[in-house]
Amino acid sequence: MGAGSDCTSSGWALVSYEFLGAREEWRMEWAPETRRLHRLVLIRNTLRGRLLHQIKFRLLPRLQREWLYVLLRDLVLHGRRRTAHQ
Repeated sequence: MGAGSDCTSSGWALVSYEFLGAREEWRMEWAPETRRLHRLVLIRNTLRGRLLHQIKFRLLPRLQREWLYVLLRDLVLHGRRRTAHQ
């Protein structure tokens, strides 16, 4: 059972559903407009929390800019390589 059907079966009205992430072609087929998202992340000031912060806000953004990461992500998500005109 998905989040949408779970909400409606509980008597809640589902007003909108957000596809979070990069603006990709398949997402724009669902809804041509986009909305700005503001996120607040609270992480405890513990060793585990500081490690999580370093991974989420320093390591992952750096990896996401590397060509190998982009290539592997596209292969996994789309089963193909991204060409220059896409």
